[in-house]
Amino acid sequence: MLILSKEWVMLKRLFNLFAIVSLILSIFTIASCTDNSKPYEKVSVTYMEAVFNADTDTVLETIYIKDRRSEKEQRKKAEEKLNAFLPEVAKDMEAKAGGVKSVKVVKSELNEAQDTAKVTVQINYKKKFNNATNEKVELTVVKIEDKWKVIPTL
Repeated sequence: MLILSKEWVMLKRLFNLFAIVSLILSIFTIASCTDNSKPYEKVSVTYMEAVFNADTDTVLETIYIKDRRSEKEQRKKAEEKLNAFLPEVAKDMEAKAGGVKSVKVVKSELNEAQDTAKVTVQINYKKKFNNATNEKVELTVVKIEDKWKVIPTL
């Protein structure tokens, strides 16, 4: 009976060790799967997806409007232009490229002051568009009051 008891204790310790190792590996796996992207990269992808989805509100949230004195007026003008322009872009993309499959960051460079970034995104189309299934676009992103905004080139 004593031998069985020692084997049981040893087996229980081995099981506990296995449980601890499994827990640690799970924590590392979860940590490695979390979103580590940089905010200037995130806003770039969000902006491009919004353009192709004709999501005017999101585009307006992600762009930088320079003239702060008349920001409301500038925003209203931008909204009018985007409401006229974006649905056509989305419709055109759907007709010519089958739509956009995905948008991902392929390169980003943050300036020394860490307030401006150049972000290159790759747009992957559902079918060939202009003899290619993808296209790269470089965006300039600026940090304004702790928020990253895309400088639009429309």
